[in-house]
Amino acid sequence: MKYRQYRIPLVFGGLLTIFVLGVFLLQQLTQPEEMTQVVSQKVEPVQTTLEKKEEVICPVSEDVEIVRYFYEVDGEHNQEALDYFEGVYRQSLGIDYGSEKTFDVLASLSGTVEDVKKDAILGLCVTIQCDEGISLIYQSLANVQLEEGQTVRQGDVLGQSGYNVYEAELGNHVHFTIEKDNEPINPLTVIKS
Repeated sequence: MKYRQYRIPLVFGGLLTIFVLGVFLLQQLTQPEEMTQVVSQKVEPVQTTLEKKEEVICPVSEDVEIVRYFYEVDGEHNQEALDYFEGVYRQSLGIDYGSEKTFDVLASLSGTVEDVKKDAILGLCVTIQCDEGISLIYQSLANVQLEEGQTVRQGDVLGQSGYNVYEAELGNHVHFTIEKDNEPINPLTVIKS
């Protein structure tokens, strides 16, 4: 009973300690990191031969240059294959073609337009579903006159190059991705030379 007089100060002191510790931990969790993060996605090798009647053609004319490459483990262009956005480096899962002048973007294979959407970060995007689980994904487009369900033939003009927020430093460009069974593959390994 002689310790009863210390009970209230001990309880108050314990609660105060828990409160201060909680505030400290909350500050540690909500402070922005001062170092740039590198986000690494493991990209498994996928069979890069597409067994199709059509050969994959380049989605742009010959005078348009590649300004960002596909990231491959041990690839020769890996320094040029990283996207930097909001303080984070990410591996490029497609290739980017760019030019100072607007250029036409072509269907690399025949297929059906699965999706046409305006994305606040990636710009105007078009997805074409082709045979054998192959998808063609185009981002950063302008002037697209396509509708979902529409059939396109290889070489058809899908739209023109444009701009997006995600790769703003590339200026006028198009980001092109090929997926086989929902896994990205390096377009340069299948595009007919």
